[in-house]
Amino acid sequence: MYGLSMQTIHIINRIDDEEHDVIINWDTKASNMNDIRKNDNSADIEKPMGSDDASPSTGLYVLETGEKLNEELKDATKVVFTWEKAPDGTQTKDVSENQNGSILLWEDNKTVYISSQRAGQVIYFNAVSSKMFLNCRSLEEIQFDNVDTSNTVDMSEMFAACTELKELDLSSFNTSNVEDTSKMFYGCSQLKTTYTQDQKLQLTDDYVAPKGQEITAIAKKDFMLNERYKAEDFDFTMLFDDNGAQELSDVTDDDVSFNPTYADMSGNQKIQISFKSGTKYQKYGTIETTVKVIDPNDTSDVSLDTAKHIDINLDVTDTLQKYSIQFIKTDEKGDMLPNAKFALKAACEIVDRNGKTIFKKGDTITTTISGDDQFGYLEFFGLPTGIYAKDGVGKEMYTVEEVEAPLGYIKSDKSLTFSGEVLNNTSTDFVHDVESLNNTNDANTTYKHDSDTFVNKKSEYIQVKKYWIDDNNSMNTRPATVTIKAENKNTHEVKTYVLNKENDWQMQTDIKKDEKNNYTFSEVCNVDGYTRISKDTGDWNDNTYVLSYTNRYKVENKVRIVVKKNWNDSGNSDGIRPDSVVVKLYQNGKYIDQDVLKSSNNWTTEFNNLPKNDVVGEKYDYEVKEEKTSVINGGVSQSLCKPSN
Repeated sequence: MYGLSMQTIHIINRIDDEEHDVIINWDTKASNMNDIRKNDNSADIEKPMGSDDASPSTGLYVLETGEKLNEELKDATKVVFTWEKAPDGTQTKDVSENQNGSILLWEDNKTVYISSQRAGQVIYFNAVSSKMFLNCRSLEEIQFDNVDTSNTVDMSEMFAACTELKELDLSSFNTSNVEDTSKMFYGCSQLKTTYTQDQKLQLTDDYVAPKGQEITAIAKKDFMLNERYKAEDFDFTMLFDDNGAQELSDVTDDDVSFNPTYADMSGNQKIQISFKSGTKYQKYGTIETTVKVIDPNDTSDVSLDTAKHIDINLDVTDTLQKYSIQFIKTDEKGDMLPNAKFALKAACEIVDRNGKTIFKKGDTITTTISGDDQFGYLEFFGLPTGIYAKDGVGKEMYTVEEVEAPLGYIKSDKSLTFSGEVLNNTSTDFVHDVESLNNTNDANTTYKHDSDTFVNKKSEYIQVKKYWIDDNNSMNTRPATVTIKAENKNTHEVKTYVLNKENDWQMQTDIKKDEKNNYTFSEVCNVDGYTRISKDTGDWNDNTYVLSYTNRYKVENKVRIVVKKNWNDSGNSDGIRPDSVVVKLYQNGKYIDQDVLKSSNNWTTEFNNLPKNDVVGEKYDYEVKEEKTSVINGGVSQSLCKPSN
């Protein structure tokens, strides 16, 4: 990358499509060849002090390290190294390595002055002067009239990403001890001319600048359900073909679009970020990244490091046929609509093979929530067929209802009812589906096109919603009610909306969405231990017309683990289920506690107030294991709260 002669060092640089041959003056008593890449055959004899150890310099008039000084230069448009004294009354800062007051810095209208305060006294650059001007993106001019760089060892990334620098005069630089100049001018996209010893040199052709290959994006935070994605919430990085990387701080919402636009599904969600046509990064097209979306109402969310929740299995075994119900959820435009909650309910009494009642009529068997990336439908599958209906085959057995509409929509009043009748005993699967899916029977599956589509209309009224991040109120810390107030800015009339457990902490107001700006919203939530993480006036969602408030319960680094034993033994039809099961808790592989599960405690227990971290801040790894018995092999275990890398 660098070629040198007896009197000069040539730094040949290429930024974007521009090439530069920068000649910097070399000390006058060098050997026949000085090599910035450290060549043992070309030792420097004028300053034979060595530079194997790039430690910060010390002494009078020695500048602090480049990276430390960089903190003071980020917003500067001009930097001047001088010996002039600061004007009277100017606030100054000591930037000498020894903090002895020998070098002072002050700022005047975006111009930063760095001065020895003594006429004729040069400022000695630190041996470690790397990153001195790194990412100074507003910097247009640097005056090095009063510097001595003869003891500098490390100049790496000194001017990297100074995107506004167009000219640079380095004629005062002495690089006799410099060993590292890697990425010295990296990303200086406008640097066209560099002067050394009053010379201006033309371009040469033996260096190819690194080229940007791709852009990556990493989320800076977790997102709340239905929150809009914004460019400012992501770190964008350019990756170059020489394995270099550069943070991009200039990506805005004008440059990118997100798909989906909103955090519409809880859990880990893969999203696409597209660079818009006509923007500076358009050639990088569409990239993907994964974000975490938090649903405060999701009981399986372990944001408080609590237990994993285990699904309940039906205590039935049907070897004749697998029975499923499919249906579709859309908005009025026909687009898949996420976050609608559906319940599968028993339309009759359902029993197991021994005639024992599993579900009474009207009981909710299970629920599901719609997403926007389904296979075109939602599905309840693996259901008992009509042979488990107490009233006999052919009776109404299942009802599908929408129990909660997505925020900003009106709940559908449609209800679908199905029998558990088997139409074809020779096929493995039987599916109630929607005719528009165009499914046809085959050797394995029989379809009955008697299901339907649930359509939600968008509400014209503002909805208010309360989110809690508190492990589904496991500590019973929520208040009984929360009141949302809406005061009319003109009449000062105050409307109140009381949210509680019974209305699922949400309510549709009588204020139309177009009237939002006529009201000032506030929340009355008198409860200890919670911190509001939303705005005082609430968080407004333009897409759903929902005003929400979110409170997080303060957890003192404790862990709560819930253990539930599920049996898949056809209701103990063989009579071998034990009376109890012992579960043991391990912390980092060491036994610390145990409890007994039995029918009287619904085969459930809890381990509470466990420390989350050890004394040095590392997360504990908790694991629950079953004790081995004559009918339990003891191999079932669940690892919880595992430390992340």
